[in-house]
Amino acid sequence: MTVTEKHQAVRLQVGIWSGAEARSGLLLYRRLLAQAMRIGLPGATVVTQVEGGQRTRGFRSVESEIESNELPLWLEFVDDTGRWPEFVEDAKRAIGRHGIVVASDVEQFDPELRKEGKRVNRPTYAFADRSRAGLQVQVYTLEGNKVDGKPVYQAAAEFLRARNIFWISTARGLCGFGDGRRIHKARWFSRNSDIPIVMTVVDFREQLEPHVEDLAALVGDQGVVSVTDVTWLHPHG
Repeated sequence: MTVTEKHQAVRLQVGIWSGAEARSGLLLYRRLLAQAMRIGLPGATVVTQVEGGQRTRGFRSVESEIESNELPLWLEFVDDTGRWPEFVEDAKRAIGRHGIVVASDVEQFDPELRKEGKRVNRPTYAFADRSRAGLQVQVYTLEGNKVDGKPVYQAAAEFLRARNIFWISTARGLCGFGDGRRIHKARWFSRNSDIPIVMTVVDFREQLEPHVEDLAALVGDQGVVSVTDVTWLHPHG
């Protein structure tokens, strides 16, 4: 890929509790989406998690929440307009103790630039403040994969909770495939042990990094562990 085919953008990731209240009677995630649209961010994705916890809150699962209104949500925004700082400041005020905000640089593919052969200088939002260095770890596995008799994602969650990690949430996928080159997909009327699972874990680098190697050893050949540098924007400390 040449420089004319991509430009710099920022990926904002927001973890919140779906039942968190907001002003004017709007649930928090709806308020955040409305604010992102008002500011002019290009788009957003909201993913419902099936279980999760935050250091200052209890750990919830879909089995323990009848209405599932206390389960975490994961919101992602990609912005190449430079308007994201305004959104972040508003989001921090709105979220308060109900979640986290992290950011990272991404390269966004732009076919129009390639077609026109243009070379543009777009701003780079490199976050140099190491005091806000965060880490995001994701575990990719299947619901039926187990470690010591427990599903991998539950064993990993227990491991991380015991180490007081700030944010842990797990999403159940619709379908996917892995090394076996076979499609795994959800069934409408029954639980399927082949459903893909993605666990997302976020904390300050110094808090999370010492445990990544042991987490990977726990997961073993029952999943894949990825690590991404992020900048911690909220909450402080």
